[in-house]
Amino acid sequence: MNWQTLVQKECGVIASQEEIDAHMQQARDKLARIIQTEGDSCGERKKPWYLAVLLGEMIVSDRFSFFCMQASMVNEKKEREHFLCH
Repeated sequence: MNWQTLVQKECGVIASQEEIDAHMQQARDKLARIIQTEGDSCGERKKPWYLAVLLGEMIVSDRFSFFCMQASMVNEKKEREHFLCH
């Protein structure tokens, strides 16, 4: 099973290979910190599904941040247009 399939199975997130690649190292680093501080939960955190969940969370977070940034830019543009027209 590849990472895209596993992320979709575990999180319900359809992720592109580019998104997986962009977040993989960050997810691995986060997993290492979790295992270091919290332990591996009898090996569960070392299973691929756990990394897939971290990847899914990061991808959703990144998409939401992008959405918020786009919405902010649209609002800023509307405000500028409003002030220019009045």
